[in-house]
Amino acid sequence: MVHKLGIVVQAANQGNQDIFQKNKEEGWAKSIDDLRIPMGGLAFSNDDTEPAIYIKFLGEKGYLLALVFTDRGGSRSGDNTTVWVHVPAACDISNTETVEVIEQIKEIAKTGNFVSSPIYDKIAGKTYPDKGVLLPAVSTICSDPKASKYGVRRLSDFTLQELLGNNIAQQVYAKYKGIFLLNKSVGFGNNFEELGAEEPKEVRTLQAPKSQEGFEPYIVVAREDVPFTKAVEFSDGADVCIKWKKEDYKAISKPAKVTAKEEDFQKIIKIDASKDIYKEVHRDNIKVSGSDGNSIANFEVWLNRLPEDRKIFYVPTRRECKITIKADEYEDKDVTLKELTSDKGIKLEKKQYTYRFALEGSKEEYILTTQRRLTKSPIKGYSADDDISEKDVNHLSYDSILQKIMYFGIGLGACLLAVGLYVGWNVFVMDRELKFVDKQEAGQTATQDEDFTPTDTDMQKAFNYLESNDTWHKDSLDRFDATRGLFDELNEFEVNKIKDRNATLNNDKLGKIVEALEQIPADSRPGTHDGKYNTKDDKQININNYINSITNTATPQSQTTPSVPQQNDVPTQAPAPDPAPASPRSHSKGQTIRPASAQNKKPAKKNAKKATDKSGAGKNDGTDGKRGSIKK
Repeated sequence: MVHKLGIVVQAANQGNQDIFQKNKEEGWAKSIDDLRIPMGGLAFSNDDTEPAIYIKFLGEKGYLLALVFTDRGGSRSGDNTTVWVHVPAACDISNTETVEVIEQIKEIAKTGNFVSSPIYDKIAGKTYPDKGVLLPAVSTICSDPKASKYGVRRLSDFTLQELLGNNIAQQVYAKYKGIFLLNKSVGFGNNFEELGAEEPKEVRTLQAPKSQEGFEPYIVVAREDVPFTKAVEFSDGADVCIKWKKEDYKAISKPAKVTAKEEDFQKIIKIDASKDIYKEVHRDNIKVSGSDGNSIANFEVWLNRLPEDRKIFYVPTRRECKITIKADEYEDKDVTLKELTSDKGIKLEKKQYTYRFALEGSKEEYILTTQRRLTKSPIKGYSADDDISEKDVNHLSYDSILQKIMYFGIGLGACLLAVGLYVGWNVFVMDRELKFVDKQEAGQTATQDEDFTPTDTDMQKAFNYLESNDTWHKDSLDRFDATRGLFDELNEFEVNKIKDRNATLNNDKLGKIVEALEQIPADSRPGTHDGKYNTKDDKQININNYINSITNTATPQSQTTPSVPQQNDVPTQAPAPDPAPASPRSHSKGQTIRPASAQNKKPAKKNAKKATDKSGAGKNDGTDGKRGSIKK
């Protein structure tokens, strides 16, 4: 491909009109300016016969080089004849050839005939080769029409050859309306700014890099990504940005500065596969289901132990990254990037909760496994001494109402003592047997936690967190709308706020806290850190310690310890025999109940009695209606 120069000659005298044109194209010709106003701001001496040289940059269209000839003795300031020469951006014209065109135009000016001259045909008829680059340096420069000033280069500081040709592409020129090349004798006003004697920066050619790791290179030009398939030109020191792109992967940006060494540039823009490559993942494309095959819509993706809630996110392919899938009532599952994006999907297993129980009057421990979190005793007729926990042994006592009946029978008098003991003992023995009633098989509806039936997922999560943890963390509480701010209320003993919050949550632990706080006056709160329970950096509260601290404040240790009934006040008969083991076939699906001794494969006591679980979880078993079984 070859290029030709375009010529337009204009006369500015009571107007601006074309008097000659050659190779004119509207694409660049519409950018020709009326130079009467800027020329009016220049002061030429009568002895200065050299024309003003003006340059305007058009970006990808190249640039305009104008020679402005004025009538120095004329009465109208600014009247002139201007010869405009258009140079295409990809035109490979040297500085020597550019100076030759300028000298030829000066020869025309000497004749005084700008309307026609064979020299025009010579200039416009010559062909120039193409630079063969993707991005010529001059195409990255555009004169700013909104700029307030014109730039000035002094020809006394440089020769034309030093300023033209490839060296004409200087990034600093882009901040001016245009650039004037003037002799030292020419003065100018406030609308002009001299650039100084700093040497023009050399233009460098950067070769296109090869594909790397399946990524193709792009170069950013005017905020657009252009495929980097051929060499490009930039002035020395220019800032450039290379982007590497691959389908379904995050684009890799590599900013660089142009230097004299090509190898330095190529080294800077090289992809570091161990750090730079990230796979693009669309949340909507992730398939998660339970082990039963049912799809799970509400799941969370965690990357390196942090939640990722964006619809489109990126996962490193060569660096370690822990990917975890979480869903309510299911076990967390760590997966690989391949599994995360696989069409086969991810299967989650139902959560299994394991609890250990010790019954009042029995040395045997029982283990219960279930798919639902327990909040109450799973054995009918027994209640937990404390909150149900997976960490410790849960001690179950005979319901207090029956104990009251027993003590009431003792108080009737000696005449009824025998009858009372007889009745109480029989009730005690009968109700001490393990009874598990499967609500689902019996067609009943679970009654546990009937006062708290949150329909909102956030509230259910908050309630579950409070129930399953004895130590509450501030960050965990603030994850839920229902408990956000609760940590600060506890830390500052805001009993009314805690009470109002629990009116919705209906949580037993919060109820105990409110009950404890209401027993002491506001000015006697146990906080020792500026009136707060915790130090500034302590972000967790153990609920048992918290309640004990309040209780100790309300009831000093010097108070008299209440009397405890003597042993001779209760029956001296032996405790009820241990329940018999339930038949494996009688347990409900998904639950396993066994004594702890069975785990260690030790034989049960020789005379231990066994109870049979015939219907799964009881009505008040604390399993929210889900089936469970006790293994002995």
